[in-house]
Amino acid sequence: MKELFSSFGQEQPIPIISELEKTKEAEFQIHLENERKETRERFGDLIELVNRRYEAGSLSSQEITEYKQHNSDILDYAIELGLKKEFNKEEIKILSMAAILHDLTKADQAPPEFSNIKNYSLVIHGQKAAEESREILSDDYLENSGFTNSDSQNFEKIRDQAAQAIIQHMGPHPGFMTMILEGVNRALEKENKSLIKHPPAEGKISETLLAADMISLASANGRKKVLNIRAYNDFFLALDKQAVEKYKNKGINFRAGEAALLSGFESADQAIQMIKDQGDKNFIKKLFEDSKKIKYRYNSDLLEVEFQESWQKKEKFEMAETPLN
Repeated sequence: MKELFSSFGQEQPIPIISELEKTKEAEFQIHLENERKETRERFGDLIELVNRRYEAGSLSSQEITEYKQHNSDILDYAIELGLKKEFNKEEIKILSMAAILHDLTKADQAPPEFSNIKNYSLVIHGQKAAEESREILSDDYLENSGFTNSDSQNFEKIRDQAAQAIIQHMGPHPGFMTMILEGVNRALEKENKSLIKHPPAEGKISETLLAADMISLASANGRKKVLNIRAYNDFFLALDKQAVEKYKNKGINFRAGEAALLSGFESADQAIQMIKDQGDKNFIKKLFEDSKKIKYRYNSDLLEVEFQESWQKKEKFEMAETPLN
């Protein structure tokens, strides 16, 4: 983590781009925007289905906005990565359906029998969304979306690929999400209920959806999403307030917003380590570095927090924690 964080403020070399490369990039951007537009027109009903699901839940208006923005970002990144990897038209469509549906059930309330288990809905949402996607992506729907039920790529195989990508976007995540998953599974084990697994992404569609999700997490929009969630979620608020008290005991004026911001950066750093494809990883690192240069708003008081100041306080705290020899 320090390797990535320590590069803050350092000037990066400016690459020299030829005229031919500029032309190719301009052509790619036109192709990309056309593909994004066509995808939103083709799968507008799926996008609306997910949006209505969020609006029908118990999310705040701010959370609904953040969830919708996240899904839009994921779809954009997924299409861009798919085109860069030269996915064919059908693969782009499967990837797009998985991107749209990947967080379908994330805002759902836990069933009554699991309502006492904190964060159950968070860790199960990939599995539940994958299960529902098989019903949503019916033969009729796929046929109307331009898919062909052939021997080489039948409708069931298409559903399998989309569902696999959806369930595998969950991880396994190092760090924070692993801690959350372990906590939920301990509670499930006490009640003799089935444990939840987050299988690794396998295959180019699954790996690309995971990369798109991690790109979103590592970007400035991902940081804003984390801040908004942590500002209004009791569980995360408690964690951030605990951090504030620890820093206070060392004479450091650390704020809950700064704790939330650093948590977001740590999650983003962990996300980068999950990615196999070096091209995907480089893309994420660029957005990660760019996101350090922005001031972020935290909670309804519009408190501004920034990476550099927050990180300096963290380093000061760690030095205070380290015993002198």
